[in-house]
Amino acid sequence: MSPKRIALLVLLALALTVLAACATPTALPTPTVSAPTLAPTAIPTRTTAPTGTPVPLLNADQLWARAQTCNCLTVYTMPETGSSIIVKAIDRAQKSVRLKMYLFTSDAVREALVAAAKRSVDVRILMELNPYGGSTYNVDLYNAVKGTPVKMRWASYDFRYTHEKSLVIDDRIAFIMTHNITSSSFNANREYGVIDSRADDVAEIVKVYEADWEKIQPDLPTPRLVWSPINARQKWIALIDSAQRSIEIEQNEWIAPEIVNRVVAAAKRGVQVRAIFSPRDPLSEDNAEPYRELVRQAGGQVKYMDDPYVHAKMFLVDGQRAFVGSVNVSDNSLQNNRELGIIFDQADAVQVIRQTFERDWTIATVEAFPVSLFQIPASGIVNWRDAAKVYNRDVTIEGQIVKIYNSGRVMWLQFSEEWATDMKVVIFPSDWGKWPQRPDLIYLNKTIRVTGKVVKYQGAPEIVINDPKSIWIVGE
Repeated sequence: MSPKRIALLVLLALALTVLAACATPTALPTPTVSAPTLAPTAIPTRTTAPTGTPVPLLNADQLWARAQTCNCLTVYTMPETGSSIIVKAIDRAQKSVRLKMYLFTSDAVREALVAAAKRSVDVRILMELNPYGGSTYNVDLYNAVKGTPVKMRWASYDFRYTHEKSLVIDDRIAFIMTHNITSSSFNANREYGVIDSRADDVAEIVKVYEADWEKIQPDLPTPRLVWSPINARQKWIALIDSAQRSIEIEQNEWIAPEIVNRVVAAAKRGVQVRAIFSPRDPLSEDNAEPYRELVRQAGGQVKYMDDPYVHAKMFLVDGQRAFVGSVNVSDNSLQNNRELGIIFDQADAVQVIRQTFERDWTIATVEAFPVSLFQIPASGIVNWRDAAKVYNRDVTIEGQIVKIYNSGRVMWLQFSEEWATDMKVVIFPSDWGKWPQRPDLIYLNKTIRVTGKVVKYQGAPEIVINDPKSIWIVGE
């Protein structure tokens, strides 16, 4: 065969090889990115993990159907999902319901629990008796289920708080949640929930529940899940230190120095850090702000979001591993509370976290308390229904007080029954003596005007007052 013919055959073979490679794509290996060593003043280069195919948010029926048929994790978000998934799960229980919760105000969920117990489902509730702030709503739940087949106990005083948020149905399906069973959780907060159908995880949650129910130490030699005060700190440190490209954060608290410093160290070594929080007003008295500033100084990005209010406890590392649970970034939460969380890398579950964070990042602001441009009426008086349009502004609000809540530790003058979402006036007991008689005896069923700064607290507008001159009854 002539040299020319041989050369032509070689060229033809090479061409066929190239065409075959183009026609049959091959999966590329996931790149391993080593963290670069940067000078302290260097700004890390942004490297975003691939976003993947968008995962549609499922409704309660779809969430429950998936949980019934897979050995997997299913992630949902609040406020998009609402209380329907919790009610659905309880309604479908056939043998048992184990609920461990920090705060409870939902009538719909309470009614579902009682209905389940009445159809011979073993319903047990383990609750924190003394939540921070002095709310009596958990006691209201206790009184409401008294006389029904529901069994309810107060959590052990071995923990500063039982802050865990979990639900187990028929010992088969577990919910690991950032959210309480409250109206604000379902309607106004950024929250995450993980429905876990993996048998080993469910068995571990049941095991700890039974120990906590009996107020004894659980036997957990090698826990799979994230528990406070057992292993949360160690598991968080390992997760954060593993980051090579990115850490995304949505956290309600940010005051545990060791955890903050691990994130700061990651930012300094070139990991892209983005964090979203809901600030406390005034920012100068927000004890998390100095720790947020450490993240900024290390090259991380910090934003604020108040709608929805960030009550989540979430870390996302390299766009591939996520933490969701009840554990806050505080030493008390890590060391003294009963808390539960989960770290996972299931791709579709992580994708829900990732795309939710990206949506929140687009609406979050660099400014902690952006002022609205709402036009104040010429009278200078704002109707209470428009209070959410004048956040962070000093205004005068008018409306009728239809209900007053007094826990002994706080008093709310409510303009509607919807205390979790609507405008209210807040007066603390240290100031009650400034009035001629207790404020709840003065303003009920009266149309009032109140002047002060409208702030957003846990999803609802409020004005905190400490001077009787800030409030007066219209017509008197």
